[in-house]
Amino acid sequence: MQQATITNVFAAGEPTGIAGLESALLTGNIAGLAAAGKIEEAKALLPRRQKSERFRAQLRSAFALRPELLNLAQPDTIVCRCEDVTFETLKAYESWSEAKRQTRCGMGACQGRVCGPATEALFGWNTSSVRPPLFPVPLSAMGAGPSRPSPNQATTERLSTE
Repeated sequence: MQQATITNVFAAGEPTGIAGLESALLTGNIAGLAAAGKIEEAKALLPRRQKSERFRAQLRSAFALRPELLNLAQPDTIVCRCEDVTFETLKAYESWSEAKRQTRCGMGACQGRVCGPATEALFGWNTSSVRPPLFPVPLSAMGAGPSRPSPNQATTERLSTE
């Protein structure tokens, strides 16, 4: 139930597939309940998740590229707009990772969010990232560091010493 491939890590929302706000909230609830050990409560929400999965499949079908659109790219068609990489340039490479290394395709401001799906459709490349979506954060970054006086408190302290 929303369990990722890493033990005690749960996934929810768009990383599990685009299906809209309600699905994101629902998978968040399921993941939260499962993480809290409330398995029966999480299981009770599974029929609703199945409904959102059907909606996801309908979205995928409704917005799938028509095959003839894949034949529209011309040699000078920009595929990666962030790094200004053309269709002709990318045809010289065998994979997403090779194209990234040689052309910087997917390394611009959008980080491959636009050109990644385009290259998947045009060349059949697997553009999945190996970067994990979560990183360890030091506790000090979450406010456990040294406390600071509030602006009012700092003013009061300054006035009392004058």
